[in-house]
Amino acid sequence: MTPLPRLEFLLRYSSDAKRDEYRCTGTVTAPAAALRYDETAIRSQPDKPAVAVQKRLQDRSLFTPMITIRGNFKVKALIDRIIILVAVKTPTSWSAVRKAIETKTDVSCLVGDMGAASVRQRYFERVVVPPEMGGLDTGRVFAIIVQEPTPKLLADILEVISSAWGIAGEVRLCLLELAVDFYPAKRFDAISRIIMREQMVGLLQRHHFCAGETFVNPTSDARQVYQGPNAVTSSEPVTSFLFASPSHAARRYPDSAVAEEHVRKRLARGSLDFQLYLDATVYRGSADEDLTWRMQHKITDKRNAAAKTVTTLPDDERRARIEVEISGQSRLSELGLKTIGDLSNYNFRTIHKKYLSLWLPTAPADIEGNTMIRRQLRDRGVYDAEMTWALEAHRAKVAKAVATKAGLKHERVRSGTGSTKQLKAWSECNDAAGQGCSVLSFISQSADVADATEGVGVAVLAD
Repeated sequence: MTPLPRLEFLLRYSSDAKRDEYRCTGTVTAPAAALRYDETAIRSQPDKPAVAVQKRLQDRSLFTPMITIRGNFKVKALIDRIIILVAVKTPTSWSAVRKAIETKTDVSCLVGDMGAASVRQRYFERVVVPPEMGGLDTGRVFAIIVQEPTPKLLADILEVISSAWGIAGEVRLCLLELAVDFYPAKRFDAISRIIMREQMVGLLQRHHFCAGETFVNPTSDARQVYQGPNAVTSSEPVTSFLFASPSHAARRYPDSAVAEEHVRKRLARGSLDFQLYLDATVYRGSADEDLTWRMQHKITDKRNAAAKTVTTLPDDERRARIEVEISGQSRLSELGLKTIGDLSNYNFRTIHKKYLSLWLPTAPADIEGNTMIRRQLRDRGVYDAEMTWALEAHRAKVAKAVATKAGLKHERVRSGTGSTKQLKAWSECNDAAGQGCSVLSFISQSADVADATEGVGVAVLAD
């Protein structure tokens, strides 16, 4: 095989105006950020020569980002948002609950009365009240949205409710949002930090992969959302699916439904160039399926859509972020998170391993396959590879059916058929993020207030 050049491509914004807004460099001009990859043959580890290369990775090469996480980035994990469900012994109103919380904590929380039809709008429409919490009489069961909860804040919220109206039964957990942030280390100059942050955003957009997770709703497909060129006159965001339907045809099936002909036509457009923008938030999943991921370039905080206010972050607080939002009793229970007390001493690395790990692609020895992996990395990342595997699996299934019908033998493909196919875990980045999640802890403080807890921690690696 003729050696191919090192893979390198530039990262872009949707417009020059967005580039200037996100870079926050004033009169200083920074060069365009680029992603560079080393391509190396996969061999046995020098310290473990007896351990053979996995069959699925034999005769393949690995693409590794030329960026070092440890020592160059501070990695922090945090719970960004939760929704809890509280049943009270003495009926009251949502406004009374909200006022009591704000008076006690000086923090404003959204509170919804689950017995009132009006809460079935936007913020609380996904909250389901378990039968054991009682009926939905007005004033009995309340959903509370808490931003950036700390154990002390949760303890104070439950204490004020318990003191005023009493708490009936367990306090349920309805939604949890876990985020991992990557901050360039402060020892670098401003221009270097900008470029490093942009590189990390580009990598998160391209390398997140959740093995075996498929969706039935086409709106859950991978997509990027950003403000279009007319953002000055309209705040309406642009949603661009990574695999767009030809001629804007309706999305009746998700990308994974490769048995459908029009889905195969949609995925065939993967050969067309696509641009992931640094100012876009890349989504996968949806509220309808109780699971949503976001990869974003975070330069603002405390956005209030109703009041049309937002806090613009200074340069040293801007970061690359990956987050997962998990809701619904089924998904949370699978993680061992049913009640607020389950947060006590919980190992959040469990969530990172299941939902937030990053993976690197490998390429076959032939030039055509290698070139395809390079295009996928540049345009859509491992999501493109995932859909390519789905197409290949479908074609193999059809070929097998035809061969069986004709009485012919059909060779079974045995390697690369597992949930991670021919991907290899990006160990350095996963270890850093996983460590951040493992030290994020809620240490039990008080059994009197539904196991509300104290002592949240975040990982800080090599700042």
